[in-house]
Amino acid sequence: MSKTVAGLIVLLVACGAPPVPSAPAPTADAPPPVTSFIALLGDFAGFEQWPQFDLGEQPADGFHVAGHRRVFINRPAARAATSFPVGTVIVKTVFDPSDGSSQVFAMAKRGSFNFGGAVGWEFFQLDAVTASPNIVWRGETPPQTALYGGQHVSCNLCHAMATANDSVLTPELALLPY
Repeated sequence: MSKTVAGLIVLLVACGAPPVPSAPAPTADAPPPVTSFIALLGDFAGFEQWPQFDLGEQPADGFHVAGHRRVFINRPAARAATSFPVGTVIVKTVFDPSDGSSQVFAMAKRGSFNFGGAVGWEFFQLDAVTASPNIVWRGETPPQTALYGGQHVSCNLCHAMATANDSVLTPELALLPY
């Protein structure tokens, strides 16, 4: 081994390991990751144009009426993601053809929110009779006046059980491991 190579090795060992490169700075093509999000009315506008999944006819389940269900997502999670990104909005519509009634529910990934239930998610009921839906209620749980199947039930009751899929129950929105 030459003295020059040996000297370089000694110098590198003496100086320690090379520094770990930091994350690249955001560019115009890659905005910084979102760490918090609060859904506003405009975030639900046009949801019927988002990627969607037809869930077909389903019976009443005590929380949602019987009827034809469809789910919409503003941006699907990336492959191999272990959670949905902050800013994800999911809308589920339920239409009962027997009486023409419908329900529209949503959940938005806020970030640091709802630590006692579906961590990170805020729930909504929307009134979507117009092209731009109105928010009927929002929060970690429905207000006491919101009754489903004749009872007050928290969205967290079911969604918090789906931790393996970031509290999203719809199989069509399953996080893929690859």
